[in-house]
Amino acid sequence: MVKLLGFYGFVEAIDEYISDCKEQGITPEKPFKGSFNVRIPTELHKKAALLAMKDKLSLNNFVAE
Repeated sequence: MVKLLGFYGFVEAIDEYISDCKEQGITPEKPFKGSFNVRIPTELHKKAALLAMKDKLSLNNFVAE
């Protein structure tokens, strides 16, 4: 029940934020997803993947570091 009440508090806060933005005539900010696609040459992809494997990392973790 407490989690449910917390959820409704969150929803209420978001509703209030959107309402405040409308009143002030500003566009609400959207959160970043944390991912994006990048087109790179095949050879660079291969090189990064091999370096990641060498370091026993996923390609995502290798690129994030």
